Amino acid sequence: MVVSPSDEQAVKSAAGGNVECVAMVQLYESNNAGGWDPCNTTGYAAVVGVSGSYIIKIIDTSAGNSCDFAQEIYTGMVYDDNCSFFHHFEVDDTVVGLNFGDESEASSFGSTVKRHIPSADGGYDDGGYDDGGYEEGGYEEEGYGEEGYDEEGYDEGGYGGPPAQPAQPPPVARAPP
Repeated sequence: MVVSPSDEQAVKSAAGGNVECVAMVQLYESNNAGGWDPCNTTGYAAVVGVSGSYIIKIIDTSAGNSCDFAQEIYTGMVYDDNCSFFHHFEVDDTVVGLNFGDESEASSFGSTVKRHIPSADGGYDDGGYDDGGYEEGGYEEEGYGEEGYDEEGYDEGGYGGPPAQPAQPPPVARAPP
């Protein structure tokens, strides 16, 4: 499902900053069994610029425009978008995944996030992998990357593949006229 202009405007009003990208998502969390568990969070993911930083926020427009998830885009963040509809990244003590409702929105969202990942030298890097391998200071040094990626692009020793289906849109409350 492509985000409508009115939904995008509602997200921009609720996000509290400069919104650069909006996409429909479901939030997942990695589990100890090598798979993904849904977090009961579905809404509009936005890349939001606030006071010189960028934050990934998930806004639920059906629940009064509440922010159900927020994660600052941090220095050295590895944002994995190898799957066209499912991206994942590390947060405090786990890994979360975004299951997108539209692959073109997923691509745009991933590019926007990667563009805003600060590098250690104060600039910005692409937040991904070099030549299909691992960035220095990323997963390899932490012991996650020794097995590498399988032919579908998923970490063989890590968090498994994406959920089987792209995100389904939640019921969305329209902004009053």
